[in-house]
Amino acid sequence: MKADFRKEGWLILINSPLILGVVQNFIAKQRMLELSEIQAGKEYENSKGHGTSREYEAKKKLDVVSKEKKHVEKMIRHLLLANPELLSSLKKAKGWKRGRKDPIEILAAGIPINRVKEKAWLDEMKKRIS
Repeated sequence: MKADFRKEGWLILINSPLILGVVQNFIAKQRMLELSEIQAGKEYENSKGHGTSREYEAKKKLDVVSKEKKHVEKMIRHLLLANPELLSSLKKAKGWKRGRKDPIEILAAGIPINRVKEKAWLDEMKKRIS
């Protein structure tokens, strides 16, 4: 029962402009993970030559943090791809601001949008059915 309500809530969220709030939360989490990854990398570099167990623990921590960071990046990407109108509007807004770009605009610039040409798709499906 809970899963059904959660699924309906996500469908409503994905198809509305409220998705930006969720994406911003994920971007904040990604930034924190980037800082943790830098810190874990420094700890790993410092632990080299100080014993295999210390090196192993530092490497394990670095791997866990980098894996979690990649997971959050994939989640952001999937959320933006779930709402292509929002993604295209973010991509169109590039270059008009002075100063630093928003991280969401930087992410949107790196995501290609593959639009479905409905007329061509329908014609192809009619040929396959016939």
